[in-house]
Amino acid sequence: MTMLLRGGEVSTNEQDAEPSQSLRVPCTDQGGRLSTISVNPRMLSAALARERRLVIVMVLVVGCFIMCYLPFWASILTVLYCSRCPAPHPHILTAFQWLAYSNSVVNPVIYTLFNPEYRSAATIILSRIRNI
Repeated sequence: MTMLLRGGEVSTNEQDAEPSQSLRVPCTDQGGRLSTISVNPRMLSAALARERRLVIVMVLVVGCFIMCYLPFWASILTVLYCSRCPAPHPHILTAFQWLAYSNSVVNPVIYTLFNPEYRSAATIILSRIRNI
């Protein structure tokens, strides 16, 4: 029987669980049989918090992608498929193209704000660049 331990490790030893602080959670084992595992409630809430942060980051990344690329592709597709529509000014197309390029700048900023590991790696890299 497997169970979650502190730090996200998985153990098959029943003695590793803290009996006063564990929950029995139904699950299926590798053979597809229904069983239960002991889960530390703090680890479960930490895992749920990590998943919640991941969902927020993914929504932000996809939302920024759509906001950056939608004007560019809408204008390009309008020019290609709508013969009656007036062509946008070349400066507008250039601005939409640069907005699409700006998505490459926004993604690292989002990851740096929401991921502690990415933030520490970015800090190390930026401090090395500053020392050069």
